[in-house]
Amino acid sequence: FLLVTLLLFLPHAQNVAAGWEWTDFLSSTTTTTTTTTTTTTLSLEEISQLRVRELKRRLARSYGYSADELGRMLDKKDLISALWQEESRIQQKQTAEWQRF
Repeated sequence: FLLVTLLLFLPHAQNVAAGWEWTDFLSSTTTTTTTTTTTTTLSLEEISQLRVRELKRRLARSYGYSADELGRMLDKKDLISALWQEESRIQQKQTAEWQRF
């Protein structure tokens, strides 16, 4: 019985451990109302001050980068560039939505 229980719940243990981290609350603020969702993005200066580990974590969690993609980015400049591109894409979408109104 114990073996069956472990086999059923063991694959789900990783999801529990990767739930959230306190840096998620410090680096991104999401305000949700009934009509609109506003997400504040990081500026280039804020991005460049992040550690490599924080850059990788944000790219993986917020933008779906795989471990292989992050492993190919050997330099911190590559990580900063990738995160800046993703953040600027969100800023452009928000600006376009704002201009429609």
